[in-house]
Amino acid sequence: MFRKAQPENAKPPVSISISDAFDGGNIKFIRVQPNELDPKNTTDVILHIKPDNYTELEKIGHMQYFSFRATLNGIGSGNGSSAHKVRYVIENAEASSYPEAWFGTTVCY
Repeated sequence: MFRKAQPENAKPPVSISISDAFDGGNIKFIRVQPNELDPKNTTDVILHIKPDNYTELEKIGHMQYFSFRATLNGIGSGNGSSAHKVRYVIENAEASSYPEAWFGTTVCY
C-alpha cells in the first residue's frame, strides 16, 4: 500500500509518503495533520497497526508489530529556522495484543 499526503498547514512541495509494500511491511496510513503543540515546525503522521491474520489455534488475530517506509520531500530547514520535524503516531497501539510491551520502547529507523 502506498499513500501520499500533504500536511494541511504545509506549502507545496512538502510531501510525506508512507508505504508497507515490502516483505514484512505492516502499517495503515490514516492521515497527516499539524502537530497540536508546534504546528509550524512539526507534522504528525497518524498510523494504525494492521492486525495479523486470524489464527485458528489461538482463535485471535494478534496485533503487535509494525514496519513501514517513510519518504519525505520538501521538509528541511529554511530561513535560519530549525528543521521541520515529523512525528509518527501509532494511534491504535493501546489495542495491540500486549500493550504493556510499548512502555520504554524506542523505534529505530
